[in-house]
Amino acid sequence: MPKDRTYRYYVEHLDDHTNEVLSRRLSPKYECDERELWTGRKCQAWEVPDRRFVNFLKNYRGTPKIEFDAFIQEGNYPLRPFPWPIPEKKKVQPKRKVA
Repeated sequence: MPKDRTYRYYVEHLDDHTNEVLSRRLSPKYECDERELWTGRKCQAWEVPDRRFVNFLKNYRGTPKIEFDAFIQEGNYPLRPFPWPIPEKKKVQPKRKVA
């Protein structure tokens, strides 16, 4: 039986404006805590709901722009870079009936 993988998504704010935008959208359900990256470096990163939220941030058109790095975490492993572009879910084609 295959193991279910659990993924969590994080965003590191690179300026105060981005931190403010994230805190307004994510608090109090999500927190900004110190996390360890795959390189061993520590960073202050917000946990975000899902990869769609990361895509929303990337396409954010507000002024001033928001500056961030995105990361993904599998299980309890350190955070690694978010895989850009976001992979789309494959559409399953219905089978045609052969007469």
